[in-house]
Amino acid sequence: MIEVGVFGWLAITLTSWLSVLLLITALSAVTYLSLCLLAESRSSVPLRRIGFGSAVASFGLCMIGLRFAGPYGSAFDGLALLGVSTAFAAASGGAAASLSLRLWRAARALQEGRRRRRAELVLEEGRRADEAEAASRRRLDGDDLRADLAEAETSVGRLRTALGALREIRRSLVDKVEQLEGTADHPPSILEDCARARDDTTTKIQLAEHVLTEAEAALFRLRCNQPVRWLVRRRPSPALIDPSSVDGGAVGGAAARHVERAEQSVATFLREVDGARTVLAALDAQRPANLEDDDHDPLHHARAEVDTMATAYAAVLLRLQVARMHLASSSQTEALARAAGALSERTRGVALDSAEVEQLLAELARAEAGSRTVMVGDPSARALVEALARSAAALDRSDAGSLRDLCGAMREIG
Repeated sequence: MIEVGVFGWLAITLTSWLSVLLLITALSAVTYLSLCLLAESRSSVPLRRIGFGSAVASFGLCMIGLRFAGPYGSAFDGLALLGVSTAFAAASGGAAASLSLRLWRAARALQEGRRRRRAELVLEEGRRADEAEAASRRRLDGDDLRADLAEAETSVGRLRTALGALREIRRSLVDKVEQLEGTADHPPSILEDCARARDDTTTKIQLAEHVLTEAEAALFRLRCNQPVRWLVRRRPSPALIDPSSVDGGAVGGAAARHVERAEQSVATFLREVDGARTVLAALDAQRPANLEDDDHDPLHHARAEVDTMATAYAAVLLRLQVARMHLASSSQTEALARAAGALSERTRGVALDSAEVEQLLAELARAEAGSRTVMVGDPSARALVEALARSAAALDRSDAGSLRDLCGAMREIG
């Protein structure tokens, strides 16, 4: 019997040395399977380092804590320890590398799945955004209103077709009844059935005519309301047409651009209002016979609503134009204030005190007194007079440019 101890504890008892060989063979089989799994992979994971480290650690633990005690002597026990430790180290290294490969593949598959899911979510979000934008564009263009109107017109057309068919049937029944009344070679029940069918058809025609009249009136109301509903959708947003809605910090160019966009939007809307008026004007010829042109007429109400919108937005446009001119005036005032401030800063740096001004005036007086003694034909007299004139003109101003002119004139005099 061979006793196998692990850190002083009896773990297992083997029957003979053949059991030791079978244990080494089983561990070698585990190593072989692990290497076969690793041979199929071409991953960049440092599997060799993981397997080698695990094998070294396992070999060290086996050499420290594993002990064999049997009847074959210490030499056999040492060989068994070395063989089992080596086989266990190889098996643990291969198993660790194989397990690391599996974990790495699972993590990569999970990451790839998340990436695909994020890509699908982005595509789905983009698709929904495109659908929402297309639906909003169709709504602004009034596609749904035109579709509703076309469906109502189709329904009224079917009613007219059905009413025409009923009238043809009634006409045939009337002819048949007249034909039967003119002859006596038929049972009386046939004439009664034809007359009853004629009366039923007449009732149905009256009902269909009433339904058709109401349907035509509803269709006319829908036609009158369509331009109004379309204008309600197309009207500019209150945040755009209100000049006070611009950010308080956005002054000058930003506020002017905001008012300009609002003015363009309102002007475009007023042109659309004119188009709606044209559409409503063409509906007079389509008025049903049962509707009168009075205060309860849907066309009258639609025109009144369109006129109200036109009046209101014309006032808004005028207000925006006044706001634009006010902003332009404020911008010019600020530009003038900045220019005046810059000029004041320049003249402050070159200002003369009273003593320097008095000295300049004294020099000019002496120069004028000397100029009276100059002969009129002297060529330098004209230059002196022009220099004195520039000096006097320079003293009349107070900016830096005039002081430079004054100094130049004084140099010419000197």
